[in-house]
Amino acid sequence: MRNIKIIILIICLLLTCSCKKDMVTMTEKLANKIVDAHKSSTVDTTDMNKEEQRLFYTFLDSQILENKIINISENIEFSDQSDTQAPNTNGLYEENGDYYIKYTDIKWEQVENDYRATISLNNKEAGLFKSLVPILYDDTYNNDKYNYIYMNKNKTDNSLEYYYKSITDGSGLIIRFYLNKNKISKISTIYQDIYYEPEITDKNSSIVLQTIVLIIIVIFTVSLVVVAIKRI
Repeated sequence: MRNIKIIILIICLLLTCSCKKDMVTMTEKLANKIVDAHKSSTVDTTDMNKEEQRLFYTFLDSQILENKIINISENIEFSDQSDTQAPNTNGLYEENGDYYIKYTDIKWEQVENDYRATISLNNKEAGLFKSLVPILYDDTYNNDKYNYIYMNKNKTDNSLEYYYKSITDGSGLIIRFYLNKNKISKISTIYQDIYYEPEITDKNSSIVLQTIVLIIIVIFTVSLVVVAIKRI
């Protein structure tokens, strides 16, 4: 009985490791495709499975002008010095503690080298700059600023983030995957400076190590199964 419990535990560990590896593989592929989408309207998706393609095209659809929705909680910061008597900006709505507004509801005013919108919320106001919420293709296709290189990634309890930096001006891009029960529930992009050093990995060594560990676990599991069968 004890051997059977150990076998079940090992199988569960193997399945968990496999799911985590699959999630990282999927998000890496999606993140790279999203980076490619900044420079081309015809991204090759033939190497993606149906679920990956669905997530990718759903994200692209959310980024076109008519559909784009801004999470102002991610793009602007309200300070204690930003008191205002102005009412909340028209079109703002709350969802799961975050505030959103449709891109087409934002009232832009031209400023030096950019466009700015004033967002009012709960007697606070802050400026939102258009360069922080670009429209794919319209703003990015012919702009060298959006030539990105991969820097690093970070995992939290409910998200996986990939960090990129522009090779032109050093500005940053964060691609965030929201996770729910080991599935991707949403993808968002955040354009802001990042402070992560380039990730240094030896993929060949990592693959070899993972393979060795899996072989050892499989051999151990088979041995326990054989012993359990002999005792029956």
